[in-house]
Amino acid sequence: MREERPLDTPEITTERLLLRRFRRDDAEDIFRYCSDPEVARMTSWSPHESLADTHRFLDWARMMEDEKLGAPWAMVPRESDSIIGAIQLSVVWPHLRGEVGYWLGRPLWGQGLATEATRAVLAYAFDDLELHRVEARCEPENVGSERVMQKVGMQLDGVLRGHVYSKGRFRDMKLYAILRDEWRADAAGDR
Repeated sequence: MREERPLDTPEITTERLLLRRFRRDDAEDIFRYCSDPEVARMTSWSPHESLADTHRFLDWARMMEDEKLGAPWAMVPRESDSIIGAIQLSVVWPHLRGEVGYWLGRPLWGQGLATEATRAVLAYAFDDLELHRVEARCEPENVGSERVMQKVGMQLDGVLRGHVYSKGRFRDMKLYAILRDEWRADAAGDR
């Protein structure tokens, strides 16, 4: 059995983004997007109704960071300091398997930012953490999220029927994944 290791949240820079830890003063930016019902519609969480909801999220993120369990990164455009989204990598160490999840503010959909952030997190997962497999899931109707998974080279493994119970109902989830060898082959071909 492989040993569990602490999971840091290092700063990662991409062409357009800085992925960094969340700070308390990010609350208003997070609330602006997380209170949008369209952003929350196909996630497991409900829209934030007040800054208190956002502060609970920040408390959870700080706990994940303090416990080294894989805190989410804030997505920040390199030319500003405003939060536009989040991305997280969780790891099951005995299996060297990770799962990535993300959300992005609606005004920024369709600009390739979630794809850019996901590529950076996959590079961290495979190159730094030496994971074997990284997965991502989305509801079948979430074509934007599914497209991100496809663009980063993930393959559809199948549909997990009634996989999550969220917002009062069971939901199916499409499961996508990429293996380290596939990632490296794509990288050699300049993805």
